[in-house]
Amino acid sequence: MAWSRLLNKDEGYSYSLFLSFLYDRYLKIKTRNFKGDFPRGFPIANFDNYYTLEDAIDWLKTRLPDVQQPFLGYFHFLPPHDPYNTRLDFFDYFLNDRFKPTKKVESVFSYHKNQHYLNTQRTHYDEFILYVDEEFNRLFEYLEKSGLLENTHVILTSDHGELFERGINGHSSEVLYQPLVHIPLVIFEPGRTKREDIYTPTSAIDILPTLLYWSNKKIPSWCEGNILPPFNASGTGSNRSVFSVQARNNDKYSSFKHATIMLLKENYKLTYGYGYEELKDIGDLVELYDIQNDPEELENLYPTRKALGDELLAEVKAKLSEVNAPYE
Repeated sequence: MAWSRLLNKDEGYSYSLFLSFLYDRYLKIKTRNFKGDFPRGFPIANFDNYYTLEDAIDWLKTRLPDVQQPFLGYFHFLPPHDPYNTRLDFFDYFLNDRFKPTKKVESVFSYHKNQHYLNTQRTHYDEFILYVDEEFNRLFEYLEKSGLLENTHVILTSDHGELFERGINGHSSEVLYQPLVHIPLVIFEPGRTKREDIYTPTSAIDILPTLLYWSNKKIPSWCEGNILPPFNASGTGSNRSVFSVQARNNDKYSSFKHATIMLLKENYKLTYGYGYEELKDIGDLVELYDIQNDPEELENLYPTRKALGDELLAEVKAKLSEVNAPYE
Protein backbone atom coordinates (compact mmCIF):
# COMPACT_ATOMS: atom_id res chain seq x y z
CA MET A 1 0.00 0.00 0.00
CA ALA A 2 2.81 2.43 0.90
CA TRP A 3 4.67 1.65 -2.33
CA SER A 4 1.52 2.12 -4.40
CA ARG A 5 0.75 5.47 -2.82
CA LEU A 6 4.31 6.64 -3.33
CA LEU A 7 4.31 5.78 -7.05
CA ASN A 8 0.81 7.05 -7.82
CA LYS A 9 0.92 10.04 -5.47
CA ASP A 10 -2.34 8.97 -3.85
CA GLU A 11 -3.68 10.76 -0.83
CA GLY A 12 -2.71 9.31 2.52
CA TYR A 13 0.52 8.37 4.23
CA SER A 14 3.42 6.54 2.64
CA TYR A 15 5.47 4.63 5.16
CA SER A 16 7.94 1.79 5.31
CA LEU A 17 6.83 -1.46 6.90
CA PHE A 18 10.50 -2.36 7.38
CA LEU A 19 11.41 0.87 9.18
CA SER A 20 8.29 0.65 11.37
CA PHE A 21 9.45 -2.83 12.41
CA LEU A 22 12.87 -1.43 13.33
CA TYR A 23 11.24 1.45 15.22
CA ASP A 24 9.13 -1.00 17.22
CA ARG A 25 12.27 -2.96 18.11
CA TYR A 26 13.98 0.30 19.11
CA LEU A 27 11.15 1.21 21.50
CA LYS A 28 11.17 -2.24 23.08
CA ILE A 29 14.92 -2.00 23.68
CA LYS A 30 14.55 1.44 25.25
CA THR A 31 11.88 0.27 27.70
CA ARG A 32 12.94 -3.31 28.42
CA ASN A 33 14.71 -2.38 31.67
CA PHE A 34 11.44 -0.99 33.07
CA LYS A 35 9.21 -4.01 32.44
CA GLY A 36 9.58 -5.28 35.99
CA ASP A 37 8.54 -1.90 37.40
CA PHE A 38 5.31 -1.60 35.37
CA PRO A 39 3.43 -4.93 35.19
CA ARG A 40 0.67 -3.64 32.88
CA GLY A 41 3.10 -1.97 30.55
CA PHE A 42 5.12 1.19 30.45
CA PRO A 43 3.22 4.50 30.93
CA ILE A 44 2.58 5.84 27.46
CA ALA A 45 0.83 8.64 25.57
CA ASN A 46 0.05 8.97 21.86
CA PHE A 47 1.24 5.48 20.93
CA ASP A 48 5.00 5.94 21.34
CA ASN A 49 5.67 8.62 23.95
CA TYR A 50 6.90 6.75 27.00
CA TYR A 51 7.47 8.54 30.28
CA THR A 52 7.83 8.08 34.01
CA LEU A 53 6.79 10.49 36.72
CA GLU A 54 10.11 9.80 38.41
CA ASP A 55 11.93 11.44 35.49
CA ALA A 56 9.61 14.44 35.55
CA ILE A 57 10.04 15.00 39.29
CA ASP A 58 13.80 14.55 39.07
CA TRP A 59 13.94 17.11 36.23
CA LEU A 60 11.98 19.63 38.31
CA LYS A 61 14.32 19.13 41.25
CA THR A 62 17.30 20.04 39.08
CA ARG A 63 15.65 23.09 37.49
CA LEU A 64 13.75 24.84 40.28
CA PRO A 65 16.83 25.94 42.32
CA ASP A 66 18.09 27.91 39.29
CA VAL A 67 14.83 29.67 38.44
CA GLN A 68 14.95 33.39 39.15
CA GLN A 69 12.40 34.52 41.74
CA PRO A 70 9.63 35.51 41.71
CA PHE A 71 8.38 32.90 39.22
CA LEU A 72 5.21 31.18 38.10
CA GLY A 73 5.60 27.53 37.20
CA TYR A 74 2.87 25.50 35.49
CA PHE A 75 3.62 21.76 35.35
CA HIS A 76 1.09 19.42 33.73
CA PHE A 77 1.71 15.77 34.56
CA LEU A 78 -0.20 13.36 32.33
CA PRO A 79 -0.90 10.58 34.87
CA PRO A 80 -3.32 9.36 36.05
CA HIS A 81 -4.37 9.16 32.37
CA ASP A 82 -5.45 6.20 30.27
CA PRO A 83 -3.91 3.64 29.98
CA TYR A 84 -3.69 3.20 33.74
CA ASN A 85 -0.28 1.51 33.91
CA THR A 86 0.69 1.90 37.54
CA ARG A 87 4.04 1.06 39.12
CA LEU A 88 4.68 -2.34 40.70
CA ASP A 89 4.36 -0.89 44.23
CA PHE A 90 0.64 -0.28 43.67
CA PHE A 91 -0.22 -3.14 41.32
CA ASP A 92 -3.36 -4.97 42.55
CA TYR A 93 -3.41 -2.72 45.61
CA PHE A 94 -7.24 -2.70 45.67
CA LEU A 95 -7.68 -6.33 44.69
CA ASN A 96 -10.55 -7.94 46.65
CA ASP A 97 -11.35 -4.71 48.50
CA ARG A 98 -15.07 -5.58 48.08
CA PHE A 99 -15.94 -2.11 46.85
CA LYS A 100 -19.25 -2.15 44.99
CA PRO A 101 -20.19 0.99 43.05
CA THR A 102 -23.78 2.21 43.05
CA LYS A 103 -25.80 0.81 40.16
CA LYS A 104 -26.88 3.50 37.69
CA VAL A 105 -28.99 3.59 34.55
CA GLU A 106 -27.05 3.76 31.28
CA SER A 107 -26.69 7.22 29.79
CA VAL A 108 -28.07 8.08 26.36
CA PHE A 109 -24.38 8.73 25.53
CA SER A 110 -23.31 5.30 26.81
CA TYR A 111 -20.37 3.42 25.27
CA HIS A 112 -22.21 0.25 26.38
CA LYS A 113 -19.33 -0.95 28.53
CA ASN A 114 -20.38 -3.64 31.00
CA GLN A 115 -20.01 -2.88 34.69
CA HIS A 116 -17.39 -5.55 35.30
CA TYR A 117 -15.11 -3.88 32.76
CA LEU A 118 -15.82 -0.45 34.27
CA ASN A 119 -15.08 -1.70 37.78
CA THR A 120 -11.76 -3.14 36.62
CA GLN A 121 -10.84 0.11 34.89
CA ARG A 122 -11.76 2.09 37.99
CA THR A 123 -9.54 -0.13 40.16
CA HIS A 124 -6.62 0.35 37.76
CA TYR A 125 -7.24 4.09 37.75
CA ASP A 126 -7.18 4.21 41.56
CA GLU A 127 -3.89 2.31 41.54
CA PHE A 128 -2.47 4.84 39.11
CA ILE A 129 -3.57 7.67 41.42
CA LEU A 130 -1.48 6.08 44.19
CA TYR A 131 1.54 6.28 41.89
CA VAL A 132 0.85 9.98 41.29
CA ASP A 133 0.37 10.58 45.04
CA GLU A 134 3.72 8.96 45.82
CA GLU A 135 5.60 11.05 43.27
CA PHE A 136 3.86 14.29 44.29
CA ASN A 137 4.83 13.52 47.86
CA ARG A 138 8.45 13.19 46.71
CA LEU A 139 8.25 16.58 44.98
CA PHE A 140 6.61 18.18 48.01
CA GLU A 141 9.29 16.85 50.35
CA TYR A 142 11.94 18.35 48.09
CA LEU A 143 10.16 21.74 48.03
CA GLU A 144 9.97 21.64 51.83
CA LYS A 145 13.64 20.71 52.38
CA SER A 146 14.89 23.21 49.79
CA GLY A 147 13.12 26.11 51.52
CA LEU A 148 11.02 26.98 48.46
CA LEU A 149 7.79 26.41 50.42
CA GLU A 150 8.68 29.27 52.74
CA ASN A 151 7.64 31.80 50.09
CA THR A 152 5.81 29.73 47.46
CA HIS A 153 2.16 28.85 46.96
CA VAL A 154 1.64 25.36 45.54
CA ILE A 155 -1.64 24.46 43.82
CA LEU A 156 -2.62 20.88 43.02
CA THR A 157 -5.60 20.52 40.69
CA SER A 158 -6.77 18.73 37.54
CA ASP A 159 -8.35 19.52 34.18
CA HIS A 160 -11.02 16.80 34.52
CA GLY A 161 -11.96 13.62 36.33
CA GLU A 162 -12.74 10.14 35.00
CA LEU A 163 -16.04 8.26 34.74
CA PHE A 164 -16.60 4.53 35.26
CA GLU A 165 -20.38 4.24 35.31
CA ARG A 166 -23.54 4.47 33.15
CA GLY A 167 -21.81 2.43 30.43
CA ILE A 168 -19.06 5.08 30.05
CA ASN A 169 -15.35 5.03 30.83
CA GLY A 170 -12.90 7.91 30.63
CA HIS A 171 -13.68 11.59 30.08
CA SER A 172 -14.51 12.01 26.39
CA SER A 173 -18.27 11.43 26.54
CA GLU A 174 -20.86 14.20 26.21
CA VAL A 175 -21.89 13.94 29.87
CA LEU A 176 -20.95 16.13 32.84
CA TYR A 177 -21.64 13.93 35.86
CA GLN A 178 -19.84 14.63 39.14
CA PRO A 179 -16.94 12.19 38.69
CA LEU A 180 -15.90 14.28 35.66
CA VAL A 181 -16.40 17.82 36.99
CA HIS A 182 -15.76 17.48 40.74
CA ILE A 183 -11.96 17.75 40.66
CA PRO A 184 -9.37 18.26 43.41
CA LEU A 185 -8.18 21.76 44.30
CA VAL A 186 -5.58 21.77 47.07
CA ILE A 187 -3.59 24.89 47.97
CA PHE A 188 -0.43 24.85 50.09
CA GLU A 189 0.04 28.35 51.49
CA PRO A 190 3.36 29.64 52.91
CA GLY A 191 3.28 29.79 56.69
CA ARG A 192 0.03 27.87 57.11
CA THR A 193 0.23 25.20 59.79
CA LYS A 194 -3.43 24.19 60.09
CA ARG A 195 -5.62 22.50 57.50
CA GLU A 196 -8.76 24.31 56.38
CA ASP A 197 -11.51 22.67 54.30
CA ILE A 198 -13.55 24.88 51.96
CA TYR A 199 -16.95 23.72 50.77
CA THR A 200 -17.94 26.75 48.70
CA PRO A 201 -18.40 25.81 45.01
CA THR A 202 -15.46 27.08 42.97
CA SER A 203 -14.19 26.78 39.42
CA ALA A 204 -10.86 26.36 37.61
CA ILE A 205 -11.32 29.91 36.27
CA ASP A 206 -10.88 31.17 39.86
CA ILE A 207 -7.19 30.25 39.89
CA LEU A 208 -6.00 33.08 37.63
CA PRO A 209 -7.54 35.97 39.63
CA THR A 210 -6.27 34.34 42.82
CA LEU A 211 -2.71 34.21 41.46
CA LEU A 212 -2.97 37.89 40.48
CA TYR A 213 -4.29 38.75 43.96
CA TRP A 214 -1.37 36.94 45.65
CA SER A 215 1.15 38.80 43.49
CA ASN A 216 -0.50 42.21 44.08
CA LYS A 217 -1.38 42.56 40.40
CA LYS A 218 -4.46 44.28 39.03
CA ILE A 219 -7.14 41.84 37.90
CA PRO A 220 -8.17 42.85 34.34
CA SER A 221 -11.82 43.23 33.41
CA TRP A 222 -11.64 40.34 30.92
CA CYS A 223 -10.57 37.91 33.64
CA GLU A 224 -13.38 35.54 34.55
CA GLY A 225 -13.69 33.94 37.96
CA ASN A 226 -13.39 35.12 41.55
CA ILE A 227 -10.57 35.20 44.08
CA LEU A 228 -10.78 31.88 45.86
CA PRO A 229 -12.05 31.68 49.43
CA PRO A 230 -10.72 32.20 52.07
CA PHE A 231 -8.51 34.82 50.35
CA ASN A 232 -11.51 36.78 49.05
CA ALA A 233 -12.33 39.33 51.76
CA SER A 234 -15.70 40.18 50.18
CA GLY A 235 -16.64 36.51 50.17
CA THR A 236 -17.77 34.14 47.42
CA GLY A 237 -21.33 33.12 48.19
CA SER A 238 -22.66 29.60 47.87
CA ASN A 239 -25.45 30.96 45.63
CA ARG A 240 -22.92 31.69 42.90
CA SER A 241 -23.52 30.11 39.49
CA VAL A 242 -20.72 27.73 38.46
CA PHE A 243 -20.68 26.49 34.85
CA SER A 244 -18.97 23.62 33.05
CA VAL A 245 -19.17 23.05 29.29
CA GLN A 246 -18.54 20.03 27.06
CA ALA A 247 -18.50 21.24 23.45
CA ARG A 248 -15.22 20.00 22.01
CA ASN A 249 -16.62 18.89 18.63
CA ASN A 250 -17.79 22.35 17.55
CA ASP A 251 -15.93 24.57 15.13
CA LYS A 252 -13.83 26.99 17.21
CA TYR A 253 -14.93 30.00 15.15
CA SER A 254 -18.68 29.39 15.32
CA SER A 255 -21.43 29.24 17.93
CA PHE A 256 -22.13 25.98 19.73
CA LYS A 257 -24.19 23.70 17.46
CA HIS A 258 -24.18 20.88 19.99
CA ALA A 259 -23.06 21.03 23.61
CA THR A 260 -23.60 19.87 27.16
CA ILE A 261 -23.72 22.63 29.77
CA MET A 262 -23.81 22.22 33.54
CA LEU A 263 -24.93 24.80 36.07
CA LEU A 264 -24.22 24.31 39.77
CA LYS A 265 -26.06 26.68 42.08
CA GLU A 266 -26.52 26.22 45.83
CA ASN A 267 -27.50 22.57 46.31
CA TYR A 268 -28.72 22.00 42.77
CA LYS A 269 -27.09 20.98 39.53
CA LEU A 270 -28.78 21.30 36.17
CA THR A 271 -27.37 19.72 33.00
CA TYR A 272 -28.59 20.72 29.54
CA GLY A 273 -27.59 18.85 26.38
CA TYR A 274 -28.71 19.64 22.84
CA GLY A 275 -27.89 19.12 19.16
CA TYR A 276 -26.42 15.62 19.43
CA GLU A 277 -27.34 12.76 17.11
CA GLU A 278 -28.17 10.63 20.16
CA LEU A 279 -30.91 13.11 21.13
CA LYS A 280 -32.69 13.34 17.77
CA ASP A 281 -35.53 11.02 18.87
CA ILE A 282 -35.95 12.27 22.45
CA GLY A 283 -35.27 16.01 22.25
CA ASP A 284 -33.00 18.11 24.44
CA LEU A 285 -31.59 16.51 27.57
CA VAL A 286 -32.42 18.23 30.87
CA GLU A 287 -31.42 16.72 34.23
CA LEU A 288 -31.75 18.29 37.68
CA TYR A 289 -30.09 16.85 40.79
CA ASP A 290 -29.94 17.79 44.46
CA ILE A 291 -26.18 17.32 44.81
CA GLN A 292 -26.14 17.71 48.58
CA ASN A 293 -28.73 14.99 49.25
CA ASP A 294 -28.13 12.95 46.10
CA PRO A 295 -24.37 13.14 45.35
CA GLU A 296 -24.55 10.00 43.17
CA GLU A 297 -27.06 11.76 40.85
CA LEU A 298 -29.58 8.94 40.97
CA GLU A 299 -32.88 10.88 40.90
CA ASN A 300 -33.56 13.34 38.11
CA LEU A 301 -35.79 15.95 39.77
CA TYR A 302 -36.64 17.88 36.61
CA PRO A 303 -40.03 16.16 36.03
CA THR A 304 -41.14 16.85 39.62
CA ARG A 305 -39.37 20.18 40.30
CA LYS A 306 -40.03 21.72 36.91
CA ALA A 307 -40.39 25.32 38.15
CA LEU A 308 -36.94 25.22 39.74
CA GLY A 309 -35.54 23.35 36.77
CA ASP A 310 -36.93 25.85 34.26
CA GLU A 311 -35.50 28.74 36.29
CA LEU A 312 -32.01 27.22 36.16
CA LEU A 313 -32.47 26.20 32.53
CA ALA A 314 -33.33 29.80 31.61
CA GLU A 315 -30.08 30.93 33.24
CA VAL A 316 -28.12 28.34 31.25
CA LYS A 317 -29.75 29.41 27.97
CA ALA A 318 -29.13 33.09 28.75
CA LYS A 319 -25.42 32.36 29.32
CA LEU A 320 -25.37 30.27 26.14
CA SER A 321 -26.84 33.16 24.12
CA GLU A 322 -24.28 35.51 25.63
CA VAL A 323 -21.24 33.41 24.66
CA ASN A 324 -22.66 32.51 21.23
CA ALA A 325 -23.51 36.08 20.26
CA PRO A 326 -20.05 37.10 18.90
CA TYR A 327 -20.06 34.07 16.53
CA GLU A 328 -23.57 34.35 15.08
